[in-house]
Amino acid sequence: MMTETALVTEFLQHPIIADILARLSAELPADLYYHSLQHTLHVLTAALRFAECDGLKPGELELLAIAAAYHDAGYIQTRVDNEPIGAAMAAEAMKAAGVYTKADIDTVQSMILSTACLHDGNGLSRVPFNHLSRYLLDADLSLFGHEDYFTIAEQLRRETGMDRKSFLDQSLHMITGHNWFTTTAFEICEKQKLININRLKDAIAEADLSV
Repeated sequence: MMTETALVTEFLQHPIIADILARLSAELPADLYYHSLQHTLHVLTAALRFAECDGLKPGELELLAIAAAYHDAGYIQTRVDNEPIGAAMAAEAMKAAGVYTKADIDTVQSMILSTACLHDGNGLSRVPFNHLSRYLLDADLSLFGHEDYFTIAEQLRRETGMDRKSFLDQSLHMITGHNWFTTTAFEICEKQKLININRLKDAIAEADLSV
C-alpha cells in the first residue's frame, strides 16, 4: 500500500471527494471485497503520487483526484458498465460546486470512462482518453507492481467467485499483456511487477501439479 502524502491528506478533505468517500463507505455492497473504499483510496494515492512526481499543476492534480475518487462510484448501483454512472455522479457533484468549467467536468468524465475494460483479440485493454487518464489507469492497475499483489488479487478472486486455477491463469494473461502509460509508474512499479509475474507462474505450476 502506498504511503499517504500531504497532498493526499489535503484532497481527502476536499468536499466533493469527502462526500463520495463517505458514500462509498456506507453504500458499497459488502461482498465487493476488491472494489471497496480501500481500493479507491489506494488508486487516489497512487494517481497523485505518479502525477506529483511528474510535476503536474495543482489544477490538474485536483481533477485527477476527483476522477480517482469517483472512478468506481458506479459500483454503488451496478457491477456492470458502472463507469458511465460514476462519471455522471462526478459531473453532478462538480456542477453543484459551481466552480468548475465544462472542460474540467468533461476531463474528469473522460478519465473515469477510460477505466472501462475493452475486449480485443489480445484480451482486456484500456485506452487513455486524455493526458490525465494515463495516471488514473496506471494507478488503477498499480496492484500489478505491489509487494502484496497476491493478497490484493485474492480479494478480487473472492469478489468474482472464480476458482483459484482459472483466476491465476487469467491474472497471468492480464499482467503479462499490461504496459504502463507513464514513465513514473514504470519506474516505481515495473520491477515488482516482473517479480509478481514469476510468482504467478510458480503458483500456476504448483496448481497444475495438484490437479
